[in-house]
Amino acid sequence: MSLITEDIEPGPLSKTHIDTTFDVDIPFDPKDFEDILIINESTTPLDPSDFTSLAYNVTAKFRYFNNLLRIGYKSIGSEYNSLGNTYLRNDIRGWFASDRMRLFRNKVYLTLGLELYEDNFSEKDGNPKTDLTTYNAALSYYPGAYLPRISLNFKNYLRDNGVDELYVYEGSSGDTVAVGENNETRNFSVQVAQDFMLFDVNHTASVNWISTDRVDNRSSVDIVDTYSTNLETDLRMFSFRTRYNMPLVTFFNYAWNENSALGGESTYKYQMFDLGGEYKLFNGDLALKGGLRRISAEGAIGSDGAIEYDKNSIRIGAVYRPTLTTYFFVDLNYINFSDKGIDEDGTERPSYDDVIMRARFEKRF
Repeated sequence: MSLITEDIEPGPLSKTHIDTTFDVDIPFDPKDFEDILIINESTTPLDPSDFTSLAYNVTAKFRYFNNLLRIGYKSIGSEYNSLGNTYLRNDIRGWFASDRMRLFRNKVYLTLGLELYEDNFSEKDGNPKTDLTTYNAALSYYPGAYLPRISLNFKNYLRDNGVDELYVYEGSSGDTVAVGENNETRNFSVQVAQDFMLFDVNHTASVNWISTDRVDNRSSVDIVDTYSTNLETDLRMFSFRTRYNMPLVTFFNYAWNENSALGGESTYKYQMFDLGGEYKLFNGDLALKGGLRRISAEGAIGSDGAIEYDKNSIRIGAVYRPTLTTYFFVDLNYINFSDKGIDEDGTERPSYDDVIMRARFEKRF
């Protein structure tokens, strides 16, 4: 359970003040615990007895033959707060299960998974809960040295809050907004990698393709003043890495991506070239790094806005690790951003040059 007060300066509130002002009947007087925790209007949750900040996760693992089966249930309350993970998703609960199978003398791995969750299960914000169903399957093939490695992944997400009609907010604008949610997202990815020797040097070449397709299944998207949440994206990337017979590694990456959203009203595509290397000195304690990158992008935002820019960057840096627990890092980036795009209101976007320097020292105990 979590209990956090954002502002302790006003001090604790009395039980009488909380009961009358916030219509909350807490089973204790906050002033009795002010040496431990200040409880006032900035405390979340103000009444912990409702267990809105309770989070738990129960998981069972079974290893049998060549399988690893995992089954579990988790619940994270709507007001649960984790200082160690501020991005933790809350107000969600449900079951999850997966099974990883090792086949053909551990050269083939097959993973199957299922998740059945309820998002916004508290319905505290007045919106209905959303059923989340996820199916995933992954197949990996590792035949051995100097033979191609292949990985296939497929995921299917279903989101449905049971609402498909339109709501009219009775405000000054009187806007009509579709709040229903019923969509299906399919993710598919393929990766092929190959190690080989050329001119007595080790090389690795890999090809990746990632495709995402989200389909809006609401019937209300055909009604005036609503919009489609359809999304299509394709990412393809080629990578080439070389490890020389000296402490030098070089790499080259090329990627291109195409996106279409809002039923085709918003489009975006880019190309990226990236090359660089790393050279190690003093038995690997010092690593010198550098590289070049170029990104070209174009697209459209609605009917008036346009995306068109070129971004070129040069980066150099070094990592020094004198001991296993001491770490120095420094890098310098020069960025040239040439923007020819315009916003939907016709405003031209500015171009710029940027210099960024970062340094970090880390000591582990």
